[in-house]
Amino acid sequence: MNWRVSHRYLLQPASDFLANNRWKADRRILMVRDAGDRPDFYSGLLKYLARDFPEVRAYFELKLLRSRIRDWSHYVLCVPLVQDPVKERSLPLYEKAKALEASCRMHNIPVINPVDSLSHSIKSVAAELISATGVRTAKIRRLTNADEVQEAATDLGYPFFIRENEQHGGPMLLIRTPEEMSAVKLEQFVQHLELHIRRFPKQWFNFYDFWSDVP
Repeated sequence: MNWRVSHRYLLQPASDFLANNRWKADRRILMVRDAGDRPDFYSGLLKYLARDFPEVRAYFELKLLRSRIRDWSHYVLCVPLVQDPVKERSLPLYEKAKALEASCRMHNIPVINPVDSLSHSIKSVAAELISATGVRTAKIRRLTNADEVQEAATDLGYPFFIRENEQHGGPMLLIRTPEEMSAVKLEQFVQHLELHIRRFPKQWFNFYDFWSDVP
């Protein structure tokens, strides 16, 4: 077991235990995060509360999602802190999160931001939801293979963005011409491709003009 793995599965739970026992109110908010994806990411939040708002820190408890909970009587709220989307990114993590939600329901503990709602962060899904409210959005074409890209570009016209549909922090390419499209290495996109078609006005840095010109 290397250092990174041992920290995630051994040291982090021990660190959580010490921190949670130092600050422990009778009624607490349970926050859980993924053991396999930067498990110490949200530790800074509790350090911030302990430093600047010590009277509030005791109302928060941070655990790994896989942690076994023996006593549910102290929790009044559960907040999963996991990278979205979950179901599409990791089915085992999704199943763990759903099991946690089921346990919370058994103990009448509300869950903020349940894991199924995190699928709304998928760009094509979010665009549909936003558009359904009446907000004007850019045209989006969800693609499942590279062969569909040229067809979508011909159908919708230039310029457009290409970016990941489900992932965060991946490449985002502005394509202005067919020549630029031909030069793109589509294998760099690990998830479903997505085209964002936007017709830029001359003064597209003006927020109002930009969105008013989206068809």
